[in-house]
Amino acid sequence: MEQVLKEEERRSASRPASEAPATTHGHPPAGEVAISRIAAQYNAPRERVAWIFWNVWDEFLVDATIPDYLLILTERRVTKALRRRQHTA
Repeated sequence: MEQVLKEEERRSASRPASEAPATTHGHPPAGEVAISRIAAQYNAPRERVAWIFWNVWDEFLVDATIPDYLLILTERRVTKALRRRQHTA
């Protein structure tokens, strides 16, 4: 599973998010890869990570000018939220 994620990550990283084909709701495939990676890293339910991820993504999308940077900012915010929840649990 981890090897599949790394391969998908490599393929996604080789092309900018602006050139990547959009999935439903205008979300890039690289976001799905990031969600899977974060869920595995924090042992969190994928659905919960996806919900947090796409909500943060939509918040940042309002002011975004560089799609690749948007993905990085979103990942950082989601991992920060998951860490905070782990410490309070």
